[in-house]
Amino acid sequence: MIFSTNIKNFFNHGLSLLDSKYKKKLILIIFLFFIGSILEIFSIGLIIPLTSILLNFENEIILKLKNYVFFYFPNFTDNSFFLLCIISFVCFYIFKIIFLNFVLYMRLKFMFEIREKLANNLYSIYLKKPFSFYLNTNSSKLLLNCNTEVDNYCYNYLNSMLEFIVEIFIIIGFLTLIAILNFKIFI
Repeated sequence: MIFSTNIKNFFNHGLSLLDSKYKKKLILIIFLFFIGSILEIFSIGLIIPLTSILLNFENEIILKLKNYVFFYFPNFTDNSFFLLCIISFVCFYIFKIIFLNFVLYMRLKFMFEIREKLANNLYSIYLKKPFSFYLNTNSSKLLLNCNTEVDNYCYNYLNSMLEFIVEIFIIIGFLTLIAILNFKIFI
């Protein structure tokens, strides 16, 4: 109970620096991460049927897939079915790579926007301070706050939080895949 409260406070306190516009973008990025993790799990799940096709194992799933393809495309041969599976596998992986690169671009763009906004906000707060504030405060401390501390928040907190969420999605996906493929191993 204490652990979940601490995690909740950790997320709430860290996200309190974001305004509603960036919180909506964060939710979009988390949704894109969720889609990306589904693609990752699906790509791992495709390896088993592909190896069955490559090694000519005739299991129930491959036979159903062959019957489905041969029903709609009666002119297909076993070689063309094999080629279709390889091309579909490669196309899926290319799509996955393009999508994950897009998600990475969105994430980095989000991080840079947050960094710029926080640094500008902090800088404008410092500009509105009275002159006596600057006489009593070391200028290196102000520069440290505008640069290093904002970077620490963006890259150490936000980035780590996003990585944590992605890993949770992938772990849940792996457990689901294992449960679907072989329920005895899962238990």
